[in-house]
Amino acid sequence: MLFAKKKAVRNITKLYFFTDEEKDFDLPWVREHALRYCSGLPSKFSVNFGGNKDISKLPKRMRPSELEYLDVTSSEGGAMLVLSQAFVKPDKRLIHECTIISEFDHTFFHEKELITWFDGYFELIYGYSRALREDYHPTSETKIKKGVFSTELRAEKLSVWMSSPYEMSAGGVKGIYPVNYWTEGALKKMEEIGFDVSHVGSGNIFHFSDVEGESMRRNNPKYKDFVRFDEFGT
Repeated sequence: MLFAKKKAVRNITKLYFFTDEEKDFDLPWVREHALRYCSGLPSKFSVNFGGNKDISKLPKRMRPSELEYLDVTSSEGGAMLVLSQAFVKPDKRLIHECTIISEFDHTFFHEKELITWFDGYFELIYGYSRALREDYHPTSETKIKKGVFSTELRAEKLSVWMSSPYEMSAGGVKGIYPVNYWTEGALKKMEEIGFDVSHVGSGNIFHFSDVEGESMRRNNPKYKDFVRFDEFGT
C-alpha cells in the first residue's frame, strides 16, 4: 500500500503597514533584518516582475510608489520574502504588504520578534503569523494546482476577510490566527461585528494556543471559519 508523502509545513508572517512617499525604502536594511528570520540564504531578487538578479545587486533605496513588487528567493529557489503594494487609500496613502516565509516552529518565537521589529520601524496596521503547507502559495494562501503543463495560482478573494481589507486602517482583520497584530481599532471592530474579544488581554501582539483557538470557534459560531489554526490556507 502506498502512502502519500506528508507535505512540509512552514511559518508565514504577513504584515501590512503605511509607507511614506517622502521616506525611501531602505532595502539593504530590510534584507539584513527581515531575511535573517528566514531559512536558507538569499540568492536572487526580482523587482516589479522583472528578471531575477543576484541579491548583491539589490537597490539601496526605492520610493514606495515605485516599488510595486519585490520578491527574494533562496539559493534553493524557495520563496523567502515578498514585498508589494496592497492598495492605495482614498487619501493617497500607500499600504504595503510584506510576507516572510520561515521554518516551521509551533512556538512562533521568531515571528513575534519579527512583528515587534516591524512595529518599531514601520507604521504597522495589521499582521499575523500562521503555519502553512508548502502546497499553498505563501502570499495568496490558496492551494497550488499543478497540471501536466502548467501551475495554476489562485488570487486571494475578498470573502476570506472577516472585515473588508479596505477597512484595515480602521481595524479590519482577515481572521484569527495563532499570532495576531491588532490595533485598538481592530479590537473595537471585532466587538462591533459581534466577535467576542473580551478575554484576549491587552497589547498589540496576541498569541493564542490551539486550545484557545478552538474555544474561539465554539464561542463565535458565526465566524468559526475565520478562526484559522490549521495548515491549509484560506
